[in-house]
Amino acid sequence: MTFAEILPMLNVFGVVGGAIWCVAKISSAIALLNASVTRLEGAVSKMERRLTDHETRLSRLEVTNARKA
Repeated sequence: MTFAEILPMLNVFGVVGGAIWCVAKISSAIALLNASVTRLEGAVSKMERRLTDHETRLSRLEVTNARKA
């Protein structure tokens, strides 16, 4: 086989390999994005619980102070 006969086969392998690499790269980026969104949801949920607890404590203090006044 000469180089001229091998070149089209190498070209096909290069294109297929490039396509597989691109799909793998995109899949990796999507997985990383999903993990980040999951961590962000957890952080927001934790902050929301803290805010609710804080608002509850403030309401109790306001009621207690209103009764004393």
